[in-house]
Amino acid sequence: EWRIRERSMHRLLRTFPAQGSPLTILEVGAGNGWLSAAMARAGHSVTAIDTHAEEVEQARRVFGCPALEMLCTDPFSAAFPVRSFDRIVLAASLQYFPDPRALFDRLVPWLRADGRIHVLDTVLYPDNEAAIQAQTQTVAAQGTQTALANQMLTAGAQEETAKQMQFF
Repeated sequence: EWRIRERSMHRLLRTFPAQGSPLTILEVGAGNGWLSAAMARAGHSVTAIDTHAEEVEQARRVFGCPALEMLCTDPFSAAFPVRSFDRIVLAASLQYFPDPRALFDRLVPWLRADGRIHVLDTVLYPDNEAAIQAQTQTVAAQGTQTALANQMLTAGAQEETAKQMQFF
């Protein structure tokens, strides 16, 4: 699993502008901060949020770099100004939000005009029953991520948000 995540990280970093063009990035569900730290080491300013205090404290202790701010909060409690971020990253975290539509409705206003949302290493389910069933068995979701994401978005935001999302 970690080798897959490492490959996804490298693919994600290759989508970012060349050195000297730092981005302002929000990682939602950052866990222990390993990906956030990698983005910060690549020269970007990263704000990472997670609801698990132990994970946030570990990230602060282990990575402690000036370009990385770890916050113990969730996207519905956080109060970031509109158009704060060039990129928003959800790495192996989207499946933990019971209402992805509400999540994207919350995140999109935080993106700058040319901003993007990146969803990495996340299994997307067509409904709650499938998500619950997947907790006890492995579910293959390859090839269905984009279609399912489009279903989750509100009709008004679907076209605009779809332009801003990139799946790995």
